[in-house]
Amino acid sequence: MFVRERTARWIIFYGVYLYLSGLSLRRVSAALEPFAERCWTAVWLWVRGLGSAVEVLFNPRAAEAFVDETQVWVHGEAWWLWVAYDIHGKAVLRLEIKAIRCGLTAYWFLKRLRLENGVRTVYTDGGSWYPWAASQARLRHVVISLEECNPWQRVIETIKDRLKAFNIHFPCRCREKRHIKNFLSLYKAYYNHARHHTALGGPPTPMEGETEWLRFKNLIREAMHHTLN
Repeated sequence: MFVRERTARWIIFYGVYLYLSGLSLRRVSAALEPFAERCWTAVWLWVRGLGSAVEVLFNPRAAEAFVDETQVWVHGEAWWLWVAYDIHGKAVLRLEIKAIRCGLTAYWFLKRLRLENGVRTVYTDGGSWYPWAASQARLRHVVISLEECNPWQRVIETIKDRLKAFNIHFPCRCREKRHIKNFLSLYKAYYNHARHHTALGGPPTPMEGETEWLRFKNLIREAMHHTLN
């Protein structure tokens, strides 16, 4: 019985891995069909549960960050995805989804970036909501050109493309979008510590493991250990 339970657990973990790497829940379910039936709901429950754990465990820090926002669609509603990116270490520092884009929203995002991620200088495009927000959050603010933004904005486009599959195959009706926030937390940890980036030769801050899957398993083990303790 124990062996079967452990096998079922790792099938689900592999499903979570496939989901984070780009497949929709329906495609994950099809990929795991030879091993388990109707497992996509179990995969989604693990995504939700592990998201809150990794947010506490894996909280990268950096002195300087590029900050940008982009519109995403969630069940036909326009929301804003705010992204902070470590321009030196190449890690994603924060991912947050908000209903509106304004100076106050930018302020709360930048304040958490300073307090929780150690950022002291932010680079942004010419968005009019950033100068006031950065000054109130006590951050040095540098405006850069669109050409200078391009290398970092490609990272944001990668994340946005991943969210398209999320939106299409798992419509969200809850007001706070809590489960999307859990997904973003888990995706950030996967992006920073497990996902192979060709340009970097691996993740920005890799977990132990020679392959992407082994690194992801070790990430999951740490998250589970934290959850259970």
